[in-house]
Amino acid sequence: MTGCRVSEAANIAVGEINTLKGQWRIPPDRAKNGHGITLPLHPLLGSVLGSGLQAPSKVELQVDRQLTGMEPWVWHDLRRSVRSGLSRLGVDKDIAERALNHLSHVSAMERVYNRHDYSSEIIDAVILWQSHVAAILCKSQKNSLAIVASRK
Repeated sequence: MTGCRVSEAANIAVGEINTLKGQWRIPPDRAKNGHGITLPLHPLLGSVLGSGLQAPSKVELQVDRQLTGMEPWVWHDLRRSVRSGLSRLGVDKDIAERALNHLSHVSAMERVYNRHDYSSEIIDAVILWQSHVAAILCKSQKNSLAIVASRK
């Protein structure tokens, strides 16, 4: 739901989550490109990220069991889904790239002259994505409950 790298989630550190603001600050020293980023945390993520992603391979196995019959996947597919989803939701491509903490699309000249950090635009884009995913999960859960109820 955040579009972060698996290593960033797996190595989450005490103090990176601000529960009052509902945000997660990945500091520059833990970001692949050395550029820190602040991401919003949907309530569904609070308890998950608060304890870190202790064993990504175990999580992957659990997801694999749920996705029987689907193509094999890797963690990076989730980042790709976030990026594609942001475009589908109408987020500007520059903001969508920044939401994934990609800076390769920014020219050297822009890095010198444009000092805007885009933090509010990034947060708005990720909130839009998280709301979209939460709506899908809620619909899925309602459908599952309806199936269980119909069996009784």
